[in-house]
Amino acid sequence: MIESGDNNVWDVDRNRRSRSWSSCRWLHETDEQRARYSLSGEEILNLARHEILSNINEYNGKERPFGGTPYTEEEIKSNLGYFNCIQITGHSVTTASQFFNFFKSGIRNALTMEEIRGGLRFSWYELSEDKKGSKYCTDYAKDENELAQKWADFRSKGITPWIGISECQGDYAWEIVRERNRKPRAEKKKPSSYFVIAFTYATVERYMTKLTSRKIFFNPWRDCAFKYSSQKLAEKAAERIGLRFKQFSNIHVECVPA
Repeated sequence: MIESGDNNVWDVDRNRRSRSWSSCRWLHETDEQRARYSLSGEEILNLARHEILSNINEYNGKERPFGGTPYTEEEIKSNLGYFNCIQITGHSVTTASQFFNFFKSGIRNALTMEEIRGGLRFSWYELSEDKKGSKYCTDYAKDENELAQKWADFRSKGITPWIGISECQGDYAWEIVRERNRKPRAEKKKPSSYFVIAFTYATVERYMTKLTSRKIFFNPWRDCAFKYSSQKLAEKAAERIGLRFKQFSNIHVECVPA
């Protein structure tokens, strides 16, 4: 699990690196958990709860670096990101509930390896042949069975790789989740009848019209005229047109059914 953005920021108050949770090592509490390539949803939520409680236990009642009243439990919960240096993207202040819901939402929206296309990527570092540096290594697993087998092989060699997806897979996965959670829009109810505006110039034939904010369009064919979805809207438009031409006695404006 990673957080996008610069994580090479130093927190001078607590003399430690800030926003550095690329591998979420704190999510694995026991050796047995560290030996597995995955955690259950309930395990993740329990560990997220434990992270919140550990911050409360560590800072509740503790003196501030620059003086003032000690930290309170409510303050720690309302600004958890300040205390554990984990910022949830999209929030200027990360609360305890936002932190917990980040994992809860991830579990709810989880995708299978088949859905994200291309499987998962293993990444790890090995010493170079000359032993003077390290080289970046990668491997891939296309499904759950291959993931379990390769993980066991890596562990037997003393390698604990990172498991992740590519950026394009992430974009694709995000689109799947958005489409899955998209709420259907209610269909607009079509009006049973329409109304148009008709001009009468004394004994001249009628003309349909479309009213805009800047001008009035005339059309001699009713089928091509602008149709209002209700009589009320059409009558309001007719009233506005009548006000524009109130100085002409030979012009009559009316609302007629389409």
